This record gives sequence, structure tokens and C-alpha cells, in this order.
Amino acid sequence: MVFVDSSLLTRKMECFAKPLQSMIYSDYAQIRESAFKISERQDLNSAITEIYHERKKLMIVTDLKYAVDQVILSSDIKKALAFLQETNLQELPVGRIDIDGDTVFALVQSYQNRMEHHNPKFELHRKYVDVQYLISGAEIMGWAMHDAFTQTTPYNEETDVILGTIPAGVWTPVKFPAGRIIVLYPTDAHASGLAVDQPEDVKKVIIKVALGS
Repeated sequence: MVFVDSSLLTRKMECFAKPLQSMIYSDYAQIRESAFKISERQDLNSAITEIYHERKKLMIVTDLKYAVDQVILSSDIKKALAFLQETNLQELPVGRIDIDGDTVFALVQSYQNRMEHHNPKFELHRKYVDVQYLISGAEIMGWAMHDAFTQTTPYNEETDVILGTIPAGVWTPVKFPAGRIIVLYPTDAHASGLAVDQPEDVKKVIIKVALGS
């Protein structure tokens, strides 16, 4: 798992570095190959979309304002992003909000994050993509590819969750401040709600988007 950073790119790529810093890939060779492809293109949005169609199994971390340029925009992903962009998120009540029935819906959460970096609980999903947005506060999202995941509980079909563990030193801590969006696919094992320096209150909305939609 590598964050694209301007130091990894050629000078020719500098004009593209900022929106690409948010993108995450599982293999450095893929990053380099994709970076040089983009360096030869004038249309950044088309280049990013091309990469995503080639590398579908990845987590995306970006600011909400860049999301439309960096996420593959299916009709239901568009609904999720539109909800985030057009809703007064601070005023949302805790609980479920239907956007398009069971195909696209939001789960609003308010909680105090925790200091569990030594052995956090990871989860995977089978039926839904997670589009997570932090409304207030800041936390760490633990991330690892699914092949490092050891399942500890049976799959819960009702909640679409499998719980498990990732060995220490294998998972990557991802900074998750307010205003940032994280898109998680079924290949992305993740541990939410980890405190940065000390526990703090956060408000988050998780939009569930059914796979294949």
C-alpha cells in the first residue's frame, strides 16, 4: 500500500501531484506505470478514470472536493457523493437515512474514538462499498489488503460484516480528518474509530453502495 506523493513522480508530473496525493495503490510498480501514463496525457480526469478501470481493487482517500475526479462514477456512487455535497451534514441525526432504498443508504454515527492501535478490530464487507466521510473530529483508519486478514467471527449477512485481525506492522494507519472521504471496497480490510493522539468525539457518515450498482 503506497500513497502517491510528488516525490515519487517526475518533474513532468508536478502539475498533477496535488490531486494524486490522495490516491492509494497496492504496488509501487503500478503507481510508477500509471504516473508515467498520466504524465503524457493532457486530460487528468480521463487519465485517472482510465487507471481506476484498470485497478479496481483499491481504497481511495481524498478530500470531498476531489472525489468526483478520483472515484469511478457509477450512478449510485454519484448519488452518494451528491448526498455528501448537497446535505447539511452537521444537522444529520444519528441513524439510517435512505437515499435509494437498500441500494444506497447513509449511516450517521456519533462516538468517541479509541486508543486501540496495538490490536484493532478489522472488518471486511461483501455486498457493499463503504463511502465514509468524517463530519467533525479526526481519527486514524487502519487499512490492509484482505489477504492479510484473519477472520475471527462468521460473516453476518444482515450487517454485511466479517470481523478479524491484521498482524501488527502489516496494516497502514491512514489519517482521517474532518472533510476527508474514504472509499472502501471488499478487498479493503479496515479498522475505524482509532484515535490520533487521544480519544475525541467524532461525527461520521458512512454511505453504503450496493456492489454491482
